[in-house]
Amino acid sequence: MLAHPVFNVPQMASQQPSPASTEEGQPSNASAPRTSRKRKSPPAEQLAPQQQPPPHLLPPPHALMQFPPGFAYPPPPGDFTPAGMPPALPSGESNNQQSAGRALSQSKRAEQNRKAQRAFRERRDQHVKALESRSQLLDAALASADEANRRWEECRALVDQLRVENAALRAHLAQHLQNLPPGAIIAGMQPQPGSAVAPADDKKPDQNGEQKEEERE
Repeated sequence: MLAHPVFNVPQMASQQPSPASTEEGQPSNASAPRTSRKRKSPPAEQLAPQQQPPPHLLPPPHALMQFPPGFAYPPPPGDFTPAGMPPALPSGESNNQQSAGRALSQSKRAEQNRKAQRAFRERRDQHVKALESRSQLLDAALASADEANRRWEECRALVDQLRVENAALRAHLAQHLQNLPPGAIIAGMQPQPGSAVAPADDKKPDQNGEQKEEERE
């Protein structure tokens, strides 16, 4: 009699819900409407994450482009409207600035070229003047050398001529001395030692053809 109700106690306990389970079930039931309220969000918030590109995709091509100097910053990604781009400079002003810069650089380059050409001309003129002065000195030296050579040739020819004339005179004198009789005295020559011939008195013919003896002191 006592054992039968002991076996029925656990069955009743298993059939009746515990208070803890009932307490846990209540918050679960209460949290259900809260999740439903979170799902009821405005459509704008649901569409916003769909417009953002996923992180694993490549950036748009306009983000990799190099912008001209007039654009200080690139437009934000995803904004292709004209309002997202900074106002561009007028084409006329940019062309004027470029033309002014080119003209300035060209003028500076032309000025540098003129200065370099002027310096080159000055150096060339100085070098040409120095060469001309040297050429004049060389011409003068060559002229003096030619004159000296000409005079030397003339003197050499004159010496050769004098030698020939001297040799001819010596031969003629030797022949004339051979033709003279022995003891004859030639004017301007001293008598040979041992000769008995006395020098004759100098006589000059007068106007009538007579000879007069000159008085000797």
